Amino acid sequence: MMRSWKINFYTLQAQSVIYLSRQLELQHLQMLGAFIICLIASIIGYEHYHQI
Repeated sequence: MMRSWKINFYTLQAQSVIYLSRQLELQHLQMLGAFIICLIASIIGYEHYHQI
């Protein structure tokens, strides 16, 4: 249950980012995208590390 909730949450976040990307300039979008990718990767890596 918790896993599917997280997937729904990430999908919602991705949709909001896509919406924001249409409002922002390309340069700001690239910075925002890079930040979010690093953030999500760190969260997934943190959870994976604690599951071992």
